[in-house]
Amino acid sequence: MTPDAPARPFTVNPASVRRFRRYPEYKDSGVEWLGAVPVGWGVEKLKYNCTYNDDSLNEDTNPNYLMNYVDIQSVDFISGIKTTEEFRFEKSPSRARRIVKDGDIIVSTVRTYLKAIAPINNPQNNLIVSTGFAVIRPKMEINNSFAGYLLRCNYFIAFVVSHSEGVSYPAINSSELVKTMLPIPPLPEQRQIADFLDRETQNIDSLIAKKKGFIELLEEKRTSLISHAVTKGLDPDSEMKDSGVEWLGAVPVGWDVKKLKYAAKIIAGQSPHESTYNEKGIGSILINGPAEYSNSDFGYTKEIKWTTDPIKWAKKDSLLFCLRGSTTGRLNIAHDNVSIGRGVAAIIALFNQNYLNNFMISMREYIIKTANGSTYPSITSEYLSNYKISLPYLPEQRQIADFLDRETQNIDKIIEKTEEQIIKLEEYRTALISAAVTGKIDVREEASA
Repeated sequence: MTPDAPARPFTVNPASVRRFRRYPEYKDSGVEWLGAVPVGWGVEKLKYNCTYNDDSLNEDTNPNYLMNYVDIQSVDFISGIKTTEEFRFEKSPSRARRIVKDGDIIVSTVRTYLKAIAPINNPQNNLIVSTGFAVIRPKMEINNSFAGYLLRCNYFIAFVVSHSEGVSYPAINSSELVKTMLPIPPLPEQRQIADFLDRETQNIDSLIAKKKGFIELLEEKRTSLISHAVTKGLDPDSEMKDSGVEWLGAVPVGWDVKKLKYAAKIIAGQSPHESTYNEKGIGSILINGPAEYSNSDFGYTKEIKWTTDPIKWAKKDSLLFCLRGSTTGRLNIAHDNVSIGRGVAAIIALFNQNYLNNFMISMREYIIKTANGSTYPSITSEYLSNYKISLPYLPEQRQIADFLDRETQNIDKIIEKTEEQIIKLEEYRTALISAAVTGKIDVREEASA
């Protein structure tokens, strides 16, 4: 595929980014999938306006040099750099080598479908990024902020993805990436577009942040609702008694407080030895833990491997509980009979399964706090079985479970609707950037408004 070959038609509907005016006159860009650009704009390869991968740490770097490292997973298309990890050079990954400066743009050249692209603004002196990024450094002819938006437009992303090679690990060479043909307006106009997008994206990001905050409040309300129902019941006038368990506090008179092993059957997962993994074994293993519990669609973090060893099965509708690592305490419901590895336990209630599921949600925070280890927390299935839970009579368990199903579904619907609104705002943000930097809309007057 040649650098200018079309991957797909590039179109931005101005109606999707409000009713901005268009430029008075357009011309053919000469690039099929970019289409027309405003008269007065140039269309040039990225490499004529930027340099790339200019600075790197060499192997003679002081072993004690302390860096803040950015990997591919640390970068989000909307938020930019989310996290960094501190390393001394001698202990750092071999890919932790690229030096960045203020005004650079980092573009992932591996797993390009992740769209890990971010502008670098006022970085720490010791910020180092993975060699999986191309570090793009604009020349004097292009405004840094405009370049940051230009390399996050749909057109550029489509080029990078379509020119990547490989299926499971698509990648593109930096030298190929900088062959992208891009629209380049005059420098004063670049500044106007960048100023406009700075203002508009800040407004959009502020709205997204408020909606995310609203979701956090709803999730807190959901957790609080569950915790109160399974520890205090639904009758506010119930007579209470001391449970004898510090974190449970008082529970209604008539409720039992039992160890989990007396209220449920617990099946500890078992991971066969790696030497027994086979293309035609007797079963598949759920290697990793369950994804976050939800009342809506849920799934597993799943790696299928076949083995000739005996395996442990969790029956459909049993509760899956993650026992170790960063996912300790995560819950999910088995939507089919599944085999489980040693990092997972299945919990099957002897009474009402839905009530038990909700109780386990209520005590997640306590379980995480009491897990062994800080850097790699874990609990054993035996330790899990000795946690104490409060149990009303079976009819009240059903009543509480039905109440929580109804109330949490209402909360989940609001969360789902809010998440959809966030997705639309993020799509609008991307469309607005793409339309402005490719000249599909004229924002010059808006920039000075």
